[in-house]
Amino acid sequence: MQKKWIWILVIIILAVLPFINRNKTSGDKPTITISATIPLTGNIANVGSDLQKAMLLAKSEIPSDSKYNYEFVIEDDAYEYKKTALNINKFISVNKADVVLSLYDGAGAIIAPIAEKNKLLHINCAWGEELYKKYKYTFNHYSKPATQAKSFIDNLAKSNIESFSIISINYASINEVFSYIKEEADKNGIKILSKKLVNFGTKDFRADIMKIKQEKPEKLMVLMLNPELDIFGKQAKELNLNIPYTSIDLVHGTSNPALFEGADFVLSSRGGDEFISKMGGYVKDSCSSRFYDSIKILTHIYETIGNGKTKPTSDEVIVELHNIKDYPSAIGANISVDEDGIIDADLKRAIILDGKVEILGDK
Repeated sequence: MQKKWIWILVIIILAVLPFINRNKTSGDKPTITISATIPLTGNIANVGSDLQKAMLLAKSEIPSDSKYNYEFVIEDDAYEYKKTALNINKFISVNKADVVLSLYDGAGAIIAPIAEKNKLLHINCAWGEELYKKYKYTFNHYSKPATQAKSFIDNLAKSNIESFSIISINYASINEVFSYIKEEADKNGIKILSKKLVNFGTKDFRADIMKIKQEKPEKLMVLMLNPELDIFGKQAKELNLNIPYTSIDLVHGTSNPALFEGADFVLSSRGGDEFISKMGGYVKDSCSSRFYDSIKILTHIYETIGNGKTKPTSDEVIVELHNIKDYPSAIGANISVDEDGIIDADLKRAIILDGKVEILGDK
């Protein structure tokens, strides 16, 4: 009988042991889960690859004696909104995420209302500002439309440009910038000859290119992502569109810079020297430094206000985010969070020379 009870005791110990070991492995620290839905496949997989690299870099810099464990869940959405929706619901229901990071405003618009409903902290990196004014739990780490427009027109004015035309993807956040561009152009006496909007999936730009040739603008502003950007560039070259290109950010997204040789444009910072060095000397997209920033800022907040026994709530973290002023950002400038949850930053001048993007400095 005694032997029977000994065996029962052994079985109980073996059953409980995995849970004891699990607690020891985690150091009894609560886990904060930081999730991200980014394009690791598809047309802009190279951007997503940099974002993932930046996130893992920030993770590697979290001290081993932190108050919390930080778990990262990164899912591919291939820049397809259906996959973005699936990912955010997985983060909430399966991963019990505390934070989600997302790329560009299309994903931001899908995630923001879901994050709001679930009180999930959401940091997007995208053009535009109207989305972020609507939602308490959604922030944006990118330059405001007014800042982008002023930098762009100032750059044209410095080159004594008097007219330009626009060809752009028809997209909500880009359209937000246009009103500011018109306002700044009028202030500087610069004429916008035309604004042509095209849809995602457009494969034939030849009619628009011929109209632009007839207009004879001094510069052509191109606002597109790939694959439309490179399709346009190839067709423009075939039709001998010899008009200098300009842009805000997006011409930098080409996979063939030679198509846009000589383009003089304004560009959101890809990162300060230290960040770029840590990333191996080259960063494709300006959101990489902002993803890195977001994780550094968030982990600092959790470690500062948390007690290591319970996790700070999203509302408590939000208060601290809004208190950020003159933070030394990885983008190479000090940043602050405004009342709408937007982190604004100035742009730099850039040019494509010999098939490479060269940063010329501040606008």
